[in-house]
Amino acid sequence: MVDVPVVEIKDLFSSDDKCKLDMAKRLGKAFAQHGLVYITNHGLENLCSKALVTVKEFFDLPQSKMDEIHKENSYRGYFRFLEEQSGGKSDWKEGIYYFYENLKIDEDAPESIFIGTNPWPSKENVAEFQDVVSQYFKEVRKLAYEVLDTLALCLGNCAFILINIIIKLIIIIMMMMKSYYKYNK
Repeated sequence: MVDVPVVEIKDLFSSDDKCKLDMAKRLGKAFAQHGLVYITNHGLENLCSKALVTVKEFFDLPQSKMDEIHKENSYRGYFRFLEEQSGGKSDWKEGIYYFYENLKIDEDAPESIFIGTNPWPSKENVAEFQDVVSQYFKEVRKLAYEVLDTLALCLGNCAFILINIIIKLIIIIMMMMKSYYKYNK
């Protein structure tokens, strides 16, 4: 079994620069040594719990209600258990894919497959689903930026290089996904 370091990040939001820097060093060291960390005390515990309850409400619906937002020929929406495949074998999962909504971008851009609106369950089926899940995405994204900014402190001048590598990898992945989607409809 692999030990994943646990890093408490409440000091990430501290007004005390020394506390913030000490936490940044702990976080940077954990990532440098393991490549993966489990973060705690991030301030989103209540929202995470609420999101889990809300999403469970969706997956407890009858199949016909979940199918109302089926992704069909899109990257967005619900997919059934065993419906997706990896390496020619059915995946033991069901889920919902969501992306940013209504971004203005050229249709021919590699990332254009992610543009559009998400299919949300009706409020009659799961009253707070869209509000809770949207808030969860927004807050987790903000937290991710805070963590990345903190890691950039640890990297110093390497941060610019790392960001450029990440951006190039994201573009390559999006191009591959667009090609896959285009030829596997």
